[in-house]
Amino acid sequence: MKGDGGQSTVGPLSEVANIPVLPVPSRKSFRWWLVPFVCVVLTTTLYTLAFAPYNRFESAFVFLTPFVAWSMFRPGLRRFAVAAFLASFLCWFFSIHWLVNLGDHLGSRGLGYTCLSFCSLIFGFGMWIWLLLMHRIVPLVLDRPFWVRFLGILCLAGAWVLIEWARESILNVQWNTLSSSLWQQPVLLQLASVTGAWGLSFYLVFFNIGITIYVRHLVQRGYAKRSFFQRFCPEFYILFSIIGLMIWMFFLSLDKAREREPMFRAGIIQPDIPQSAKSDPLQTSRILGILHEFMQDLRLDDIAKPPELFLWPETATPVEALGNTRASEDVGKIVEQMVNTLDTPLLMGNMRADDVRVVLHPREGGGATEMRSLNLEGIQLTGLGAGFSPHQAPPKIKTHSKSKEGQVHVEAKVRSDGTIDLSVSDNGKFLPGELAVVWFTTLYNGIFYVEPGTGIDEVFYAKQKLVPFGEYVPLGRYISFLKKIVKVDEEFLPGRSSVQIPVRVGTRDFKVGPLVCYEDVFAEIAREHALKGADFLYVATNDGWYGTGGAAYQHAAHSVLRSVETRRPILRCGNNGWSGWINELGIIRQVLEHPADGVYLQGSLALDVQRVRAFAGRQTFYVRHGDWFVVLSSVFVLAGLLLFRGYFTKQGQPIG
Repeated sequence: MKGDGGQSTVGPLSEVANIPVLPVPSRKSFRWWLVPFVCVVLTTTLYTLAFAPYNRFESAFVFLTPFVAWSMFRPGLRRFAVAAFLASFLCWFFSIHWLVNLGDHLGSRGLGYTCLSFCSLIFGFGMWIWLLLMHRIVPLVLDRPFWVRFLGILCLAGAWVLIEWARESILNVQWNTLSSSLWQQPVLLQLASVTGAWGLSFYLVFFNIGITIYVRHLVQRGYAKRSFFQRFCPEFYILFSIIGLMIWMFFLSLDKAREREPMFRAGIIQPDIPQSAKSDPLQTSRILGILHEFMQDLRLDDIAKPPELFLWPETATPVEALGNTRASEDVGKIVEQMVNTLDTPLLMGNMRADDVRVVLHPREGGGATEMRSLNLEGIQLTGLGAGFSPHQAPPKIKTHSKSKEGQVHVEAKVRSDGTIDLSVSDNGKFLPGELAVVWFTTLYNGIFYVEPGTGIDEVFYAKQKLVPFGEYVPLGRYISFLKKIVKVDEEFLPGRSSVQIPVRVGTRDFKVGPLVCYEDVFAEIAREHALKGADFLYVATNDGWYGTGGAAYQHAAHSVLRSVETRRPILRCGNNGWSGWINELGIIRQVLEHPADGVYLQGSLALDVQRVRAFAGRQTFYVRHGDWFVVLSSVFVLAGLLLFRGYFTKQGQPIG
């Protein structure tokens, strides 16, 4: 607006928006660092309490409020950015502190803290970016028309969803999505069957911002001195209307769940094998003995109603049970004999190893003592790729030359489509009768089905999401020195698709949707299984690397989300926890635990698995349409940024 003299009549932003601006104290004063300190401590504490093992889900509704409230006073960017960075780092540092236990397996506690700090930086970076965006947007929407405030909140909540999605889809890692803090509150989870877990994270951020704006609204306008319309704050009613919707969806689902049908009785074996023994081939016989003993005990516990299907955890034996190696043949025969003796099928986490060897001879022709190159004609060494991923390193290629002077060299490259090419060359100094050998091993971590009388089924599921620095070295084929720092004895190859395993339990046939290790934190894989007709999901995992803190509980929280998203029962079997089953409403029905030790113990449990008739064979809105809510969140973010970008160029001009 222009006055008669051509000068703007609009005052500073604080006057237009009626934003209280506190005087900025000097850096040496007590007040200069007190507010950032309080915000960092409160946000870190509330965020940590929201997740297991504390499970104070209420904290997830308010953990962002300290920084949201502080941003309303337009603090300086530098001071806010430093405080936000510390809070983001510390939130993750304390919530996943169990990662330090990796140091016990890497050689020193210091390496464990290094891994923890690195992961806290990576995960915390997204939260830091979000806080900086919030610092920019929140002051602009205060005291604006409702539609501007509402769009600002939608933009920020959508930005949080995009950050979580990017972590999963771009970085290929995921953990502790904000929605997982609600894992023990099935009343609030049912929205995930429509929006996926993204909708729950969206709502929690929406609530944090909305409730802070509402409290400011009451403080600024005075609750007792104003009329209803002056006190009216739409954000408050929207927040609690959504909670009402969640509760309605729960009771609607609960009413459908009244009609259930039994599926089968499963026996889970939790052997609690130390990590040092799980990687020692000499311990194979002892571990198989422990597994067999627990299987027999479960049958004897209830002879009239024994388990109809046994479940083993991830990589149950140190040596692979399937493949063309001599060791795999021996282990496979023992497992098949156990299953035949008990006359009960088995779903087990295990490995498959196949050795691929190519013998190369010198070319024919020439004199008897003439040196020559290897004959590579007809040798198919390209496109070995079904199962190789462009994101991982190729398998370790080994060569051997039975020649005095002849040498062979092999380079492996991964194509963009995931296949691998082997380029073989030699120095041309091979004599007749000499030879060279090129070989490598394809190693998969997966889930296998063993049927009495038939043996181990060739149809198996290969784990698609490998654990960085545990099962492969990220960027190892680009940065060679990483493999020298992080020594992975054998790199696994990832699976390329979500394979459902057909199983026969008694007289009934089911399709299993397998998930290995931490794959249940990725909604995409569970959704694909449900989309392809899986009757239930099975998670074979091993959280024994991470001690007896909150790791197994935080991991299980994601399984609860997957059960609601897909409306499929989920069975979990861990090496030392968390083992049990979860129904389609995200309600934990049975779990193997001890009153003193919690889920970290050696034992077995019979699960009476049921399913809801109304959900059997049907697909949820989320399963049918996928991550549509992520797209909607992108629209919110784009719309908000476009609106506020226009405002950034017109500082001081009111919107609307």
